Amino acid sequence: MTARHGKLEDMHKTLFLGGDVYSPADPFATAMLIDGDSVAWVGSDEAARAVGDSAEVVELDGALVTPAFVDALADGSAPDAASAGAARGVAAVHITVGADDVERFAPDEESDTAVYIAAQVSTAAEADEWKDAAPWLTGFAAEVGDDGDIAAQIAAATSAGLQARFTAADDGQLARVLAGYDAAAESAGRARLAAAGHRVDIAHAASDDMIAEMNSRRLSVGVRPGDGEARIGSMIKAGIPVAFGAAGTDGAPDPWGSVRAAVFADDPNERISARAAFTAHTRGGRRVAGGPGDGALVPGAQATFTIWAPTDLLVQVADERIAAWSTDPRSGTPGLPDLADPEFRPTCLSTVRRGRRVHMSEQGRSA
Repeated sequence: MTARHGKLEDMHKTLFLGGDVYSPADPFATAMLIDGDSVAWVGSDEAARAVGDSAEVVELDGALVTPAFVDALADGSAPDAASAGAARGVAAVHITVGADDVERFAPDEESDTAVYIAAQVSTAAEADEWKDAAPWLTGFAAEVGDDGDIAAQIAAATSAGLQARFTAADDGQLARVLAGYDAAAESAGRARLAAAGHRVDIAHAASDDMIAEMNSRRLSVGVRPGDGEARIGSMIKAGIPVAFGAAGTDGAPDPWGSVRAAVFADDPNERISARAAFTAHTRGGRRVAGGPGDGALVPGAQATFTIWAPTDLLVQVADERIAAWSTDPRSGTPGLPDLADPEFRPTCLSTVRRGRRVHMSEQGRSA
């Protein structure tokens, strides 16, 4: 990856050429124009010169450009929680922190963090007090207690325009979250609760009834593929917004491993396409945290993306009976790296967050 004019560090207006750009705006895109912190254009190399004649030029040399990953279950206790995944293509994280650590995660140019505070709030006044003290809060995370505590948490968070987040270990705890939700709806209104997009993180195999109940209440879900028995395919098919955690078996960020675990789930009925898994790990993370509709490389979106070393790109056949991949360009679907080999991971050359480079590998520097 080479820059013909200027330096990659300065990305006020930068034109990337000669690669593969993963974008719903153009499934055959090979070029992308960045202007400040936004994507200005995506398309072909041939058309690129007309829209980016005054831009710095970066030759991708066949590299793949994708939206950056979102780690929806990052470890908030880690000192570098907001930046540890940049070398693996993670540019945004969701974390839960204690009251003493909230200030440490105030937004700045170097971070993109959805912050949940580990706190039980019982009233609208309490929730508003936290929101005034830390306007960047995404919501409140709490243990699954009794129905009254859950209802109070959900109602208070809703009144402040924030999320309530719970972790359910089994269907019993999940049922208590649902009961608390219904109790809160009696006072706060079901429409307001649905608009807040409250969240539950799970690892167990929720029943069909529980999945239907979550969907009817517009709950969103955080899950770590490969860790537990969560029925990711069933939840996504039901229409539940799902976001992926990125931690691998060693605890280090492994977003492609999470994508692979969802694609090649042990239960064939729960397998999803690489495109669906990748979307859950990018746009899904933005949606579940209630953020803007970014997470795709389209004009007007945040310039938050990752550049990966050249590799074979494939499109998974959307048929559960066929364990195969397609290279047919007529599908009109942008390709992703072939993850059939459980040991293979694409190499991250560079990660950019809102137009600012936050990681560049040695391979990227020397290319």
